[in-house]
Amino acid sequence: MQTSGPNSPGTPYYNPQPGGQPPWPQQQQQPPPPQMAAPGQPLVFRMHSGARTALNVVGGLLVLLVVTIPFAVLVFVRTAGARIEITADELIFRNLMSKRWKLASLRRIGVLAVPVLARGIGGALARKKVGGDKAIHLCSIDDRGRKSSVLISMFERYPEIIQQVANLTRLQVEEVTSGAFGPKWPG
Repeated sequence: MQTSGPNSPGTPYYNPQPGGQPPWPQQQQQPPPPQMAAPGQPLVFRMHSGARTALNVVGGLLVLLVVTIPFAVLVFVRTAGARIEITADELIFRNLMSKRWKLASLRRIGVLAVPVLARGIGGALARKKVGGDKAIHLCSIDDRGRKSSVLISMFERYPEIIQQVANLTRLQVEEVTSGAFGPKWPG
């Protein structure tokens, strides 16, 4: 420890040495607490790195087929800006396609887990995209009876997305199963 530093002479400051430890006790790093959206500011969830990598590989494969280069550009651009934004009154899903849910109009919300059964390179890309062996979808039914779902397991901290939507809508999250024509709701 030296007693004269670059900012004010005569005050102690820490001069790090290679491999040296500071003289004060180190605090353990704790995971950050769940974020709460500030009033007027959306809560933003970005796509995790595995999903970005899988979609960039798909874009690269589309470039190989020269005719599909415009689609490859679309995949690259939309993947770069992919995110979910949660505000006080809506959920905005931006990926290859965009969806916007008005949270006040939702009557039911549920979670659907779809197993990834594919093998080979396609299965590896699918598992990398969804972050595991199951793709997690957030499903909803609005006040007009329209059903909708969003693949959320390719975004960072997706359980927090489910919890935020449940808190904002004050609805109980139901477990939804796969049906012949989409999610099958209980009851």
